[in-house]
Amino acid sequence: MCFFKPFYGVLKVTKAGVSLVRRILLRHDLDKRFGIKGIWKILDIEKRIGVRSTFFIREDVLYNDEALIIAEELSRNGWEIAFHLAQTADFTKASEELRSFEKKFSIKPLGVSPCGSTVGWKGDITWKVMDSLGLKYVCGHGIPPESIKSKVMPDILTFDLFVREYGERSIEKIMNEISKSESESIGILTHPEWFVRSIGSNWGGKWMLRLSKLFLTLIRRNLLDKYYERLLLIMKAKGLEFARYVDLL
Repeated sequence: MCFFKPFYGVLKVTKAGVSLVRRILLRHDLDKRFGIKGIWKILDIEKRIGVRSTFFIREDVLYNDEALIIAEELSRNGWEIAFHLAQTADFTKASEELRSFEKKFSIKPLGVSPCGSTVGWKGDITWKVMDSLGLKYVCGHGIPPESIKSKVMPDILTFDLFVREYGERSIEKIMNEISKSESESIGILTHPEWFVRSIGSNWGGKWMLRLSKLFLTLIRRNLLDKYYERLLLIMKAKGLEFARYVDLL
């Protein structure tokens, strides 16, 4: 099973077998309302370890008062808030969505990523829609069209999926993937939802996955909080730097 979602280019194995990765971009995509509580869990973990990250947030997930509270807390303490685009294939709707985001959060985000749980990724048109918003950077899948003017951010590894597949071995597995990379920077993605509910386990098909999420949530297994904290501590011990996306501009 593949856990790597390419954002621009691909991971390459170094000839010497030594990773060139020096910088980890910490990223969290808020797709669901029940993930709001997960934001506060992530903040607690990152405060204790002394790192900061970027939150890509969907405009329609939060109410106005919630958005202002979260924006103030994150911005005041050094986290970055970026735009998680739901309308990934419509120029007009994407622009309207961005304006609503800016009004609700009282900020102008510097970057945008596509939300896979809505319209989803549509290839070149999604690259172009994101680029048309005039932000500083974009995140996307595969190689973008040559016309893209915004800075294209590095590849990601989705830690959620490692935890679902490997459980206690997820950190070992993701560190192995990082060790194969020739990139100087690589993103580690989690979703705040799975700090509240279990990411589940690969026990079978779609219905078995849903059952595994329910069962494992009840017994407090395969939630991301303990795995994420352990991952950060191991990365820090290995001398890796941590960064927000804005730090690459």
